[in-house]
Amino acid sequence: MDLELTFEEITGFEPTGDLVVTHEESMETAIPEYCPDLARIVDSVGQVRLREKTLTDGKLTIGGNIRVTVLYTSEENPGLRSLTLSVPFSCKVEDKRDCQAIRVDSRLLLLEAKMLGARKLYVRALPEFRVKGYRRAVRRLCTGVRDDTALQMRRDQALLNVMTDVWEREFNVAQEIPLDAEARQRACEALQRMLDAHDDGSSRDRQASIEKEFDLIPFEEFLRLSAEEDAEEPSAPNKKGGKRGVTVLP
Repeated sequence: MDLELTFEEITGFEPTGDLVVTHEESMETAIPEYCPDLARIVDSVGQVRLREKTLTDGKLTIGGNIRVTVLYTSEENPGLRSLTLSVPFSCKVEDKRDCQAIRVDSRLLLLEAKMLGARKLYVRALPEFRVKGYRRAVRRLCTGVRDDTALQMRRDQALLNVMTDVWEREFNVAQEIPLDAEARQRACEALQRMLDAHDDGSSRDRQASIEKEFDLIPFEEFLRLSAEEDAEEPSAPNKKGGKRGVTVLP
């Protein structure tokens, strides 16, 4: 006896897996006039801010900026000083997962700030983007048998979770953190550990391991190559007519 089953289609979304992208960005800049001269860089921290993420014809574009804060000392003023700057970035990769919606999470794998002089600063960042994709999916559920009333059926009910839509919403978050005497003491101890790590070379060892893992050009080698290029063509103009500066790494 042939049975003709009846089905019901349920349309929703399903995840397609993660796409991990790393992108290196560097920038040479002069510090603002209101900041004292650089004597020694203690630490640098950054935050990735996404401004754009578009997926068109299998091409994924991610853009935004990295808010970098540099903690340093100066011979002009006692104590620690800080300055904040923005490093823009734009990354384009191929995405063949056939997604209708995406979500991008980001983090910084590497951030370094180097002195090029008392008034110049070189910043290099390596952000990582984890792109989660979602695509439409149709599920078929058997609901019964057609035109056979003599057939006995057993039915069970179960809870079915279906992702029916994917959307995002912008919102602002603000938080105040009070600092009492104990919190200030912990902050001072954390800053002292930064100074100690800078002195014993552990921070440089961590940076070297990251450069080796992601096949990056070391900072000293980058400056040497740039100096050799400038020596060969000291006045070579760029396409906009200005003098050539430090090349932005891809």
